[in-house]
Amino acid sequence: MRMEENDIKENLLKTFEGQIFHSTIDSIAALGLKVSEKSSVAAQEMKPSEPENIQEVDVNLDVKEIIQRNSFDLDIIFIGETPADFVEGESGDLLSKMVVALDLPANRTMTLLLERESSNSLDIIQNALAENSPKAVVTLGAYATNLMLDKKTKLSQIHGKEQKYIHQDISYSFFPIFHPDYLNINPNMKRTAWNDLKKVLEFLSK
Repeated sequence: MRMEENDIKENLLKTFEGQIFHSTIDSIAALGLKVSEKSSVAAQEMKPSEPENIQEVDVNLDVKEIIQRNSFDLDIIFIGETPADFVEGESGDLLSKMVVALDLPANRTMTLLLERESSNSLDIIQNALAENSPKAVVTLGAYATNLMLDKKTKLSQIHGKEQKYIHQDISYSFFPIFHPDYLNINPNMKRTAWNDLKKVLEFLSK
């Protein structure tokens, strides 16, 4: 009977599936992890003489980390001053056309328009980030960009480049682009703005 069992085991390990199984068990055992497998093959691979090397793996911690990184409510929040040609409910303004051109579901994007005279614009931004957990933020023009950078910088030097904003220990990625008003005044920069938005799409696809 023992010879028959050995023959079955040898035949199994000769198959492609058996080789993969055996290799996997070897790798698990080499890491010193517990194998809760009833198979005699798995049981033989564990070394009971070295219990001090066996480590428990907290799977729940790994799962929580993945959820924290990937549970985004929105793909993009667009943040900037209200464009001159913007009319709420209308879709003919340049900003709306830019958003539509990204071909994202309407419920995956949000537009947050600020008034330069407002004294609590940063608070509004922070509340929007905390409530909507966007994967990316697009800042329109220097005003919104400088608020999130907490310093003045030339948009021409950083447009289309990923920046980081940290709020309540959470890091948000944001991409500055030229404001629609600037693009209406300088139509030749529309291609640049579109190339910057394509970088945002590339980021979302990661």
